[in-house]
Amino acid sequence: MAHRTRPLRLAPPPLSDQAAVDLLEFLHDLVAGFDAHYFAQIHRFYQERAEHNLRRPAPPPRTDDEPF
Repeated sequence: MAHRTRPLRLAPPPLSDQAAVDLLEFLHDLVAGFDAHYFAQIHRFYQERAEHNLRRPAPPPRTDDEPF
């Protein structure tokens, strides 16, 4: 599954200062809860890709007789 990011095309409604703060705190709590619940899966996803990117094929064997 390819990851595609789309720009958010919502016109945010006007909010009072308090409503903006309340919404931000809610979103932070939502993301923190999501991260806590799915941490192992998210970590595994990135770990597998990091290991995959670090694996390099072995260089071909040297055919010349020079040691360096």
